[in-house]
Amino acid sequence: MPIESGCRAGSWINWQLRLELKLSELPLVAMEKRLTNAHEVAGVGTLFRDEAGVPLVHMHMACGRAGDTITGCIRSGVRVWHVMEVILQELVDTTARRVTEQPLGFKLLQP
Repeated sequence: MPIESGCRAGSWINWQLRLELKLSELPLVAMEKRLTNAHEVAGVGTLFRDEAGVPLVHMHMACGRAGDTITGCIRSGVRVWHVMEVILQELVDTTARRVTEQPLGFKLLQP
């Protein structure tokens, strides 16, 4: 959707997500899987505060070894055996926050 329409990109993405979900599919149930022996990882994420000012991480990673890879949202955290390199880029002067969206109940990023 073009910027000229008056709709910011972040709000358009959230609108699109709501459009694709059916109320009968709610509440959403998170899938959980423990990963072991994942020697290579690559990911991307965000760190924004919620309505109460609490910093929240939202991260997706691809983890695996020797052609066996799983990709998804990291929900319960990550434990590292030796070293994990992280590159952070700071966005300054942003008003973006994670705000609870109903009926999903998720804290989605609002620009």
